[in-house]
Parts: sequence; C-alpha cells; structure tokens
Amino acid sequence: MSALIAAAGGVARAVTVGEGSLLLEVESSGVDCYADGARAVDDEYYALVAIAPRVQFAGFAADGSLVDGENARVLFRLPLAKDGRCPKTSVAIDEAVVASGERLLLALLDTRSTVRSGAAFRVDGWAAVTAPQVAPSSGFYAMTGASSAAMVRSAVPAGAPQPRIAAIRREGAEVVLTVTGTTPVLDYNVAAGAAPDRLDVAGAARSAVAGDASRPIELRVGVEAGAGSGFFRVVRDGGER
Repeated sequence: MSALIAAAGGVARAVTVGEGSLLLEVESSGVDCYADGARAVDDEYYALVAIAPRVQFAGFAADGSLVDGENARVLFRLPLAKDGRCPKTSVAIDEAVVASGERLLLALLDTRSTVRSGAAFRVDGWAAVTAPQVAPSSGFYAMTGASSAAMVRSAVPAGAPQPRIAAIRREGAEVVLTVTGTTPVLDYNVAAGAAPDRLDVAGAARSAVAGDASRPIELRVGVEAGAGSGFFRVVRDGGER
C-alpha cells in the first residue's frame, strides 16, 4: 500500500488503509493569507510536517526543503487551496511513517514566485495553520485550524551559492552590476553606501531580480550625477536572510 492517499475537493472516494494506518482529516477555516495580506490563491500548497518531540519547528528553506531535516519531515505537500483555505481533505498514512510522540503541523506555503523565477519549486514564506499536535499511531484524527498565523519568511537554503559581483559599469544615471553565483529560489537586491562599513541604503537596486543558476544577472542602481564613488553588496531582496 502506498504511504499516502488523499481525497479532497468534495469528491467522495473509497480509501482502503491498513489496520495500523492513521486516517487524517485536515482543514483550515480561512481566510489563509500570505505575508502581504493577499488571500491564498487556488491550488496553493499546504504541507503536513511531522516534528520530533520537544523540538521547535525550524521552518522551510526557499527551495522547499526543511531547515532542520533531522528533526522534522514533510509527510505531504499538496496544492489544496480553494477559496482562500484548505478544504476538508482526508489523508491515509501508514503507521510506520509517524514515529511515536511526533507532532503534526499543517502549514500554508507561499509558492507564487515559482513560475516567475524559473525555479522547479520555490517557497518565499510559510505560515502554521494548526499548532503542532501529537498524533496517535492509528485510528482517525482530525486537524482543523483557524486562519493562518503570521507568515514567516523562508530561510536561505543550505549550500546556496554566494553571489559575487563579476563586473560593474556606469550607464548614465545608473551603475549596472553583473552578478554570478545566484539561485532562482531567491530574489536579489543591493545594499549601497559611501563606505564598505556604511552600506546603509537597503534595496538600492531599481528592482529586485530573481537569481539564475545558468547565467549572470544584472542589478541596476541609481546614482547621483556628481557621485564619484560608491560601494555595493549583493544581498537577498528584503535583507540578508
């Protein structure tokens, strides 16, 4: 038997499970929202995570992986959102998948930038729909959450390349930075200033640009007509992390 069977969208399906399987019913009451306040779009992803006992969930990285993969596991990641919420969904999980004492958490993911960025899968943020709950090893278990808590920004994935300014040129009122070592799961911007230790202008680029693992990207920074020098550092858009 497969480890996971799901039924959702109001479609009645017969679900056959083993004697020791756990039948979960997950649902959110909505409205589930992203960090910018927008309602979750239809077919947005929800993830069910199993968390080790007495461990605080560390969240998701921008590539969809878990920040702490030793103490948490994704049991499913499915495009369930409809009308700004997770509809009632039944999921059958083999008893061996959930260890004794593990807690389950249902999270809304923000994957809206996946197609725009060219990434295979991208998570810009996540929000807990339910508080972590200890699951029984078998039987029926319902997880129902209120509207999502505040969305948490995803982390930079472990092993992500370090962006590097490979070239710089002046074009009129702009400085153009050619940047290598980027990844499509992150957007990049520029911190600028008058000295290397005074990069006090955050978000200095004209616009953020999604990374590209296959070729350099360009970031454009506006400069004053009389400016003779400046210092720049490429950062993740919105801050270092």
